[in-house]
Amino acid sequence: MKRVLFWFSAFLFLVSTQGYALDGIYVGGNIGHVGMSGRTAATFSNTIGFGVDLGLRANPVLDVTAAFQASSHSGGAGMSLLNFMLTADYKFAEMNDFEFFLTGGPGFYFFKTVAATDSKFGLNIGTTGNVMVDENIRVGLNFRYHFIFNSAAGVSGDNYYSVMLRFGYFFPSGGA
Repeated sequence: MKRVLFWFSAFLFLVSTQGYALDGIYVGGNIGHVGMSGRTAATFSNTIGFGVDLGLRANPVLDVTAAFQASSHSGGAGMSLLNFMLTADYKFAEMNDFEFFLTGGPGFYFFKTVAATDSKFGLNIGTTGNVMVDENIRVGLNFRYHFIFNSAAGVSGDNYYSVMLRFGYFFPSGGA
């Protein structure tokens, strides 16, 4: 698993630095629905989650984003879900003031119940649509599906999805 993470990180580095300067930095927050799937859906409720994004626009079509999300689920004795993700966001379309991205990358997932605490590794894939309110302000919607590896080993840790409303600010670099 360490090799997969190393090669994915090396790929992101090579793609993001090949002949391009940094276009800018994105800072944002998000809030929205976190839905459970699999056996956890029968025990724990869907809920509202929140998150923070910090991204680098490596070139005009690729953003590299570090994202943190948290949610607290009722049902059973309750469950808290925290995750940290690193995603590559590929801009596949831009029309007028709208941007559309395909996203994906690795994540670290932390499930905490009264009975156990599980730390898992997984992948997330999704899509994002942003409205550029002005040159710097972005408002959008993000859908992600989270594939949690080795979820059968613990009480918690099934796959889940999130649909988040995003608000952010893009700081362009001074060179362009």
